[in-house]
Amino acid sequence: MKLRYLTKYIYYLIITLAIISLGMTAMFLYDNFYRTLIQAQVVYILRNQVALEVVDSALWDKVLKNFRYKKTSQIQENTKIPDPFSPLTKAEKE
Repeated sequence: MKLRYLTKYIYYLIITLAIISLGMTAMFLYDNFYRTLIQAQVVYILRNQVALEVVDSALWDKVLKNFRYKKTSQIQENTKIPDPFSPLTKAEKE
């Protein structure tokens, strides 16, 4: 009698493991093969499209110069910036 219950549980355990392994295999194939094929297809499609407009290099240099100017800090590194959250002493108030 106990052997029947044990085999029944083993049967359900094997079925569960088989379903889990099939699911993990499907996830692995999707992540490593299907997505890669789709990305390769997108790259192939984009490679066939060429840019029809000529880039204005003078305008590009001007925009890049303005971007780099905004990106640099306006305060020099050796400038001492007062801490706005520290309490002021008498010497600092005067």
